[in-house]
Amino acid sequence: MESFCTALFALGAAFFIAHSMDAVNKQEWRILGLSRLNESGARASFIIGHIILFVVLIYFVLTLSGAFLFIINILLIAHAIAHYFLRNSYENQFQSLFSNILIYSAAFTAIWHTVFWAIHLA
Repeated sequence: MESFCTALFALGAAFFIAHSMDAVNKQEWRILGLSRLNESGARASFIIGHIILFVVLIYFVLTLSGAFLFIINILLIAHAIAHYFLRNSYENQFQSLFSNILIYSAAFTAIWHTVFWAIHLA
């Protein structure tokens, strides 16, 4: 069960990382309000923010902190909810099926990872 939970978490993280690559292509910094910076500054800030996020993510995954994995799951779910509420934003370019699969699959796997993790702990 533990290796299944780990694989499920890895799948959700992979969907989020793939979404982050798609987000650079779709200029997600515009949705986040970074468009007040010039375009290259906003892009650089967005990418640097994701580098920091991934360093923290990878560090804690490698140390296998269960509580941190739960926090990441919550963030993946909250991220999908934010995309849902911003779906009609003028700056939102995540209209394709592919983009939405990446966003919502990360949340879906986070939900299932949390469920299986809770069952494993019980």
